[in-house]
Amino acid sequence: GQNEAWSCPPTRRPVMPFEYSDHPLRVDIDGLLPGYVISPAARSFLLRFVDEVLGDCLGSQDVPIELVKVEAPGRIPGRPHSIPFRIRVGAPQDVTGFVLSYIYECLG
Repeated sequence: GQNEAWSCPPTRRPVMPFEYSDHPLRVDIDGLLPGYVISPAARSFLLRFVDEVLGDCLGSQDVPIELVKVEAPGRIPGRPHSIPFRIRVGAPQDVTGFVLSYIYECLG
């Protein structure tokens, strides 16, 4: 009849294969004394923090982004107050060019 509601199912995003990529990220800690060296315990805490924040944030985006791994490999020579991170993510091929901006947004 005339009062029937027309409804269409929502348009689903086309399923695209995931592409995995690594993204370097440097975290600088300001306000430390010049001779201070970041302890292994503090590095471990920051690694868990970045992993948790990124996992929650990337998982809530409107595009599917999978946080695979967060690592803090080594140190940066001459930068005792910086920690290098390597972030491995999986995302559809059409999103991989924007993944780093999502990471910055999550940690910004």
